Amino acid sequence: SAGPATPENLAKCGYLLRGWLNVHKVMEIKQKVLDAGAEGAKPKPAKAAALKGKAKAAVATAGGFLREAPELPAPQGQVVRVTNAAELVAAAGALKSGQTILLAPGVYKMPHSLVIQNADDVAVRGAGGDRSKVVIDFADSRHTEGVVFTRCKRALLADLTVQNVKQNGIKINGDLGAERVWLRNVHSRNVWQRHVKGTRPPFGPDGTVTHTPGHRIEFCLFENDRPKRVGDDPAEDQEPDQFHHNYCGGIDMMAVDGLVVADNVFRGIQGMSREGRAAVFLWSNSRKAVVERNLIIYWDM
Repeated sequence: SAGPATPENLAKCGYLLRGWLNVHKVMEIKQKVLDAGAEGAKPKPAKAAALKGKAKAAVATAGGFLREAPELPAPQGQVVRVTNAAELVAAAGALKSGQTILLAPGVYKMPHSLVIQNADDVAVRGAGGDRSKVVIDFADSRHTEGVVFTRCKRALLADLTVQNVKQNGIKINGDLGAERVWLRNVHSRNVWQRHVKGTRPPFGPDGTVTHTPGHRIEFCLFENDRPKRVGDDPAEDQEPDQFHHNYCGGIDMMAVDGLVVADNVFRGIQGMSREGRAAVFLWSNSRKAVVERNLIIYWDM
């Protein structure tokens, strides 16, 4: 830098400049997101307590990155209150359009998938707004998927945790008429294929591409406690050489129109050899998506 450029400098200046810019961008992100958040969190314990008292869920604190989900209005229409897994299964089986299933705080050990189907304008919500207090646990489920939406429009899943799912944590069956599903303030934890999977609707009669009207995914935390390993996913156990236990990712949507993915945190979703899939993967003719204000950390891709 003190004298004229050498031939080697000139030949490699593009690589050097790109590396310098990358380092400074990483420093900028660290200062704005991680350092600032960590420093700002220390002197404000009273504020955190106040938020808890208001039953407002702090969506995710990941190295200081905080997204607070504004409190939802009280449920409208008929409210079905449940306190255990058996009551939850029964309420879902009898669900009618316009109803809300409201889960009391507790751990719901599910014997099988929780299927929300054949009803529109419905909601499954945790009472109180604190998603850590209402946990739907699929560790002992005989099925490989968690919460499943089929033949329903404008369904809401909010203010709760979905955890320990062998394959798809939240399945939105676009091929079976699930439209405009809203996931809000959900903690999806330890899911070993896709935290959210949306399938494509059938092609039109003349072979034209059709789309599922857009879903909304906001103020959620998607994370795994550790990398994927043998025994987590029965499909990979049967064919270990296909993906080498790396077939895990965040949101995977097919042929969706107008999807919104905003204010979420994706953390620590990794394959066995650190070749896991994307945090947000939109494909198969998806269009008009908005993906904004999300934080992705400790990720393979």
